[in-house]
Amino acid sequence: MSTIEDRYAELTALHHEFMRALTADPKPLCKAAFFVRHGIEFNRGLQTPSATSGGHELLLYLNKTEQKKRVPGQEFPNGKTPKEVCSSLISRHAADWDGPYQINFRYDRNSKGIWSGFYSIETSAQRRDIIAGRAPYVEAIADALRKTWPPNIVERFLSYGSVGNDPGPKVIDTEKSGDYERRDAEPELRSAWEALADYLKSRGVRYIYTGSFSLAKPTARLRDGDNAKVVYGM
Repeated sequence: MSTIEDRYAELTALHHEFMRALTADPKPLCKAAFFVRHGIEFNRGLQTPSATSGGHELLLYLNKTEQKKRVPGQEFPNGKTPKEVCSSLISRHAADWDGPYQINFRYDRNSKGIWSGFYSIETSAQRRDIIAGRAPYVEAIADALRKTWPPNIVERFLSYGSVGNDPGPKVIDTEKSGDYERRDAEPELRSAWEALADYLKSRGVRYIYTGSFSLAKPTARLRDGDNAKVVYGM
């Protein structure tokens, strides 16, 4: 049986360059770095499979602002950037449910300054099953947002993020004037988020980077992939 390195040699090549760049950086911005590229729309026809994709363009340091988090010194041949390689791979295997839906790279630096990590793949079949299985957890988040809806609020937003020392979950309530308040999520909202996080971890998710759930009115619904999104790594 072939290993994942054998099947996706181009990803192994990206891994080697990521490791080289990380090791060469004398002052890393933090002790973790990651790259996530995922499919958006798939044409799974056997004759002309294709997919659009989104996500990162290069390896990024975790927990840093957009302007400062790119790992410096990454070098790739023309047409072989991480964005191009991973987007092409996702598109090329669009007809295969065992092909990649999402490609994740994750690296961590230990107390001795040594980096370790590799890449993992979430297949289209895995993604399909995770989306189906997490539906009741997403609905529980929607219910909790509705039940605690304050007066004069035009949007409620539950957010979990990897930036800063307190990722949340946080709730953001926006008024008609545009003013908003960001605070810790109420107990029921926190419990609903934690139940979703536990479910994802039970399905092999190792890192949850961000989560966002937005309702524009108390009667609105959360639609997975639209106004309900979670970015994670396997």
